[in-house]
Amino acid sequence: MLLYALRAQVHGFSLNEKSPFSKALSTDTQLARNASIAITCIISNHKNMSSHYTIYIDGGSRGNPGSSAFACVFPELNKEYSEHMGKATNNEAEYGALIFALKKAKSLLGKDKIKQMTLEIKADSELLVKQMQGKYKIKEPHIQQLFLTAWNLKTEFKEIIFTHIPREQNTKADHLLNATLDSEVKKQTLF
Repeated sequence: MLLYALRAQVHGFSLNEKSPFSKALSTDTQLARNASIAITCIISNHKNMSSHYTIYIDGGSRGNPGSSAFACVFPELNKEYSEHMGKATNNEAEYGALIFALKKAKSLLGKDKIKQMTLEIKADSELLVKQMQGKYKIKEPHIQQLFLTAWNLKTEFKEIIFTHIPREQNTKADHLLNATLDSEVKKQTLF
């Protein structure tokens, strides 16, 4: 009975009082309507979830320039990445995080999907965010090259929103970054 009521709902048939199954199906019809509403909500939420992703990024250097690393966290995909970069400045490490994150998003989601979605990059580097928003100038030639690389990657996405967040809201990426730097120091002291 529920199947008949669900099919009636899907195909737009109405079950009125004159229908031979009306009394038997009245409860099933309500269940079918509720199921239909729930399925619509799930599909709607799935579409919204798949059209917007957030990536938290962080880059840092001990010594500036010094031993540096970056980290990226993809909460919707439950993925985290970090990498040691060698000797670099804080700004170079921040751009390293951004470039890695954009390449990884393209790799994980596919080039067709990224052309239809919005990506939000959240970073605690005000300089990086303002430069990517076009609000701050870039004076150093080596940072200009990193900016151009990031900008060219950015054009492959439908939309990228750059959001500056306080360090307290970037704890996962910050922790991952520091763990990577700490593990590199341990490697160097062992050999």
